[in-house]
Amino acid sequence: MSATSPQLDLCPACGAQSDSDVACPRCGANLLMELWLEAPVADERARFQAARDLASLFPAAGFSRLRDSLARPDEPIAAGIPRGLARLATEALARRGIRAVARTGVAAPRRGSRSGRLAAVAAVGLVLA
Repeated sequence: MSATSPQLDLCPACGAQSDSDVACPRCGANLLMELWLEAPVADERARFQAARDLASLFPAAGFSRLRDSLARPDEPIAAGIPRGLARLATEALARRGIRAVARTGVAAPRRGSRSGRLAAVAAVGLVLA
């Protein structure tokens, strides 16, 4: 499921309004998101500026990685991120004229797993444009 900012307040599984960024309090569904571009950002300057914005939100992701990901819509910019961070990122990208969508369905990382640590780093390093 793709989501715009207002839809990020609803659980994709049961439709309940939720303030949680991680799990729905009603049905327990995972609310972690992936951030995807609708199209690659062709202009190098626009990619630079967007990556700079995103790096301020997600410093652990790394500026270069974020800039490169803005040229490739075939993989998510960030995965396993809380809905609030996804909202900030999509809004920041929209201010630069870049369309991005937050998609649900990301598997919740197991506590202490390597993928969980990578998801946490991705969340901290989410890219904004």
